[in-house]
Amino acid sequence: MPARTFRSSAALRVLLLWLAAATLVHAQSAHWSPSGGTLEVGKVDTLSLVFDDCEPKSDPVLPQVPNLTLQQEGKSSSFSMVNFKTSRSITYTYAAQLTAKQSVDIPAFDVPTDKGTIHVPAAHYDPADATIGSSQQPASDVVHARLLVPRHPLWAGQVFPVTYELEVRRDYYNQILSNPEWNPAPLAAEDWVKPTRASGNTTLRIPFTTRAYAKDPGTYTLGPVQQQVSVQTGTTQGFFFSQPVLETLAVPSDQPTIVVKPLPKPAPAGFAGAVGQFTFTSKVIPHKARVGDPITWTLTLKGTGNWPDIGGVPARSVPQSFEVIQPQAKRTMEDNKLFDGSVSEDVVMIPKQPGLYTLPSVTFSYFDPETGGYKTITTEPVTLDIEGAAPAPTTPTAAGATVTGAAQPPPSGPVSQATIPSGPPTSPNQPALLPSDPEAGRANAWRPVSTGVAAGLFTLPFVALLAGWMVLATLRAKELDPARPRREAARRLNATLEAMLAGDLAKTPGEPLRGALRAWQRDTAALLGLATAAPSADELTASGAPDAEAFAALWRETEAALYGEHGPLPADWVSRALDAVSRHAVPAFRAASLFKPRHLAPWFFAAAALLALAGAAPALRAATKGDVETTDPAKAYAAGDFLQAATAWQHRVDAHPTDWRARNNLGLALLQQGQAETAVSQLAVAFLHAPTSTRVLSNFRLAMQDARLSPDVLGELAMEHPLSDLARLASPAGWQLVLVLAAILAAFALGLALLRGYGRRIPGVRWISPALLGVALLATALSVMCLGAYGLSADRNATLVAHTTTLYSIPTEAETAQKTSALSAGVMGRVDREFLGWRHVTFPGGQAGWVRREDLVMLWR
Repeated sequence: MPARTFRSSAALRVLLLWLAAATLVHAQSAHWSPSGGTLEVGKVDTLSLVFDDCEPKSDPVLPQVPNLTLQQEGKSSSFSMVNFKTSRSITYTYAAQLTAKQSVDIPAFDVPTDKGTIHVPAAHYDPADATIGSSQQPASDVVHARLLVPRHPLWAGQVFPVTYELEVRRDYYNQILSNPEWNPAPLAAEDWVKPTRASGNTTLRIPFTTRAYAKDPGTYTLGPVQQQVSVQTGTTQGFFFSQPVLETLAVPSDQPTIVVKPLPKPAPAGFAGAVGQFTFTSKVIPHKARVGDPITWTLTLKGTGNWPDIGGVPARSVPQSFEVIQPQAKRTMEDNKLFDGSVSEDVVMIPKQPGLYTLPSVTFSYFDPETGGYKTITTEPVTLDIEGAAPAPTTPTAAGATVTGAAQPPPSGPVSQATIPSGPPTSPNQPALLPSDPEAGRANAWRPVSTGVAAGLFTLPFVALLAGWMVLATLRAKELDPARPRREAARRLNATLEAMLAGDLAKTPGEPLRGALRAWQRDTAALLGLATAAPSADELTASGAPDAEAFAALWRETEAALYGEHGPLPADWVSRALDAVSRHAVPAFRAASLFKPRHLAPWFFAAAALLALAGAAPALRAATKGDVETTDPAKAYAAGDFLQAATAWQHRVDAHPTDWRARNNLGLALLQQGQAETAVSQLAVAFLHAPTSTRVLSNFRLAMQDARLSPDVLGELAMEHPLSDLARLASPAGWQLVLVLAAILAAFALGLALLRGYGRRIPGVRWISPALLGVALLATALSVMCLGAYGLSADRNATLVAHTTTLYSIPTEAETAQKTSALSAGVMGRVDREFLGWRHVTFPGGQAGWVRREDLVMLWR
């Protein structure tokens, strides 16, 4: 019996252990919650990975699922006991986002836990259209995005604009949560440029722009751009304040297709795959040297194109009698730009033999997608004049004769080898040019007048020599007559009152009567000489004008009719008003005022006034608005804070565009910051305003050298040339003044000859008149020639391209079928109209287009 009991107890224990193990095995599991169903496309949903009665040793590593983003948000644990049975679960929460409208499967995977490896079964989810809030409104009605690319075929390697445009209804928009995410492969693309503005009344349009190109021909379907946006779907009422209800949407764009054509064949010899718009320059310094002196030959390639596929500048050949130091290429790309840059390569050559040598021309070929053809730039060959090495220096003797170093007697005693110079002596190198100190004070240049005005001023002395003088003096006297506004007001008052009397308006209240009364008030204030446009009746009485009481009574009755109950005026109001106007005497025009000097010879006093204003301009300008500066730019410049100095001088230039000293200082500050290209434009304008300033000229030449850029017209004027030297004696306005003075002098000389012809005997007129006429003709010829040298820069609407940019056919950067063209820095044109932040520029070659306002520097305004 005991043996049987023992066996039964052992069997019971085995059974209990087996049941407990089976229970534990059944309880330890993992699964997705929900394990299936639907996910809304583009909307952030929540998926949970639940581990029952086990805990992963580390955060689970999830398998990659195409078009599904899973991002862990948190981890939680729970514990429960039911019928003395305990259970524990660990839950990982993930933000799930379906990025494409297609079904997804999360494959099964294993996770190491504290109870061994646990198998997570697969889960399947179907796509559903995203909805907004409890209204279940489709998300596409609230927010959507599109990717804009050119519709026309592109060339292989052609850089083209790409615009990602996000559209959100304003009543739902909260904020953008992420930058645009895009895989441009197989394209090469720049980073997205953040939008500077948003447009739209009911729908907010937020554009992001970039540029890209395809290296190989073919048809490409671009990948979608995706961006996370927070939208407000409603509000919840809190204890004190209401809280917005926000939802996050991932907005995928469409996937447009581009067609990329292969480049035409045959390609020119030397074509290495460059596609875009480029400039290619060659510079040799110096052209004349001695044997052993270094000569630098610089090739520079600059422009917009497929720079990732451009290796460098073309190879060049150097005469065999030159020692060549290995060139170092320097590639410089604009900030945050992948397709705008330059590459420069310097070759240092050391001649070994004297003679004349020719550096051959170098060619660079590229494909221009704007014209659809190849272009080749060929530099000019350069002739080098190499002289023999410098002779040994001569040493003066006591008697003043000289002997060569070779004939000197050897010094007594031992001589150290360190004291014997090796090779011929060389002259010390002069220091390179540096920016000068900023100019103190202010100096405003005279603006040139237009060509038509200059021609009119030139012919005016001849046309108005006799009769025109009196006519102009009479008109000027009447125009400056202080009583003229009062006389005109009296005429308008009589016309208004006569119209009221004829139409019997005083008895018929309405809009015609109110309009007539307002006109009467306006002209009455002008008649009495009051500065206020709408004075009160008390102000009329206090003005002290004749019949002020009568006008004040009429004014009160007018106010009552206009702003009271709009009742009729008194029956005798019109007659009393006519009587008051007729009794108010206004001084008539006095013919004697014609002979006042300021009327009889206005050009003399106008010139004197201009000279006085030019001398007093700094003092006058200092009192105007826009000159209040919280920072002394000169002190900031001296302290090395060039950015702050440039900002302050830019404000001064904006307020006073003709202040050439501020222009010069702004150019220096930009030059110190390494912005040589932009500095050239500012210093070019300063040079144009003050061509006689040697410091401005030196700074301008230094900027051109650093930027390797010579702007149109002004770059040539800054060079040493007889015509340029002559033109720099005065600014365009100065030469225009010389031209007008020459015309006046010629008219005066002809007037003297005319007086002599009528028998008026003036001593010395026989030789004075021809001499004055000869001086006038010489001055005319010089001024016309120098104004021709200034060319387009003398136009008041002339502008200079500050840095390399784009010329648009219509004033918008939005993706359209418009044509664009690269626009190089230093190009000069004429602004003929403006639109918002754009200016329409016409160039001397006939080209015209729209340019961003900030990319231009106006020469005179």
